[in-house]
Amino acid sequence: MLNYKLSSIPDRSSSFEGGGRSGCRTERRSGEIRGQALIPLLIVILIVLGLGTAAIELAISQNLIDRYSCEGLIIFYETESALENSLLRLLRNPAYDGESLQIGESLCTITVNAGTPDIIVANCDNGSQVKKIQAEVNFVDGIMEVNHVREIE
Repeated sequence: MLNYKLSSIPDRSSSFEGGGRSGCRTERRSGEIRGQALIPLLIVILIVLGLGTAAIELAISQNLIDRYSCEGLIIFYETESALENSLLRLLRNPAYDGESLQIGESLCTITVNAGTPDIIVANCDNGSQVKKIQAEVNFVDGIMEVNHVREIE
């Protein structure tokens, strides 16, 4: 039996550096590449953790925005309700000069400035937000005309 050893095929029984086919290593040395998969795993965990934290922070801020917006809409409707109440009272009693009343969670103050036109201001405060709505009212032949209704600051 003939035993040939080709020089282009590396000897797999021993470790070598830089020899054989294009410097390929066939045997690993102990401790040389240990923990290499741990670094990409840690990077992936940090990215996922960062994205999760950002998503939770976004959800919390969106919840606060929604709640504040909803409260703003509720106090707007309460202020509008106070203004309509004052229009009815002014229609029934031309000497009406305003009042304070509780509507829902808000304390509303209505002021009527007599003149031509009468200016009615409804101001409601729920503790965290304040809304004011102003209306200009004219009486023509005993008929009430509401000319301008607008939210003021």
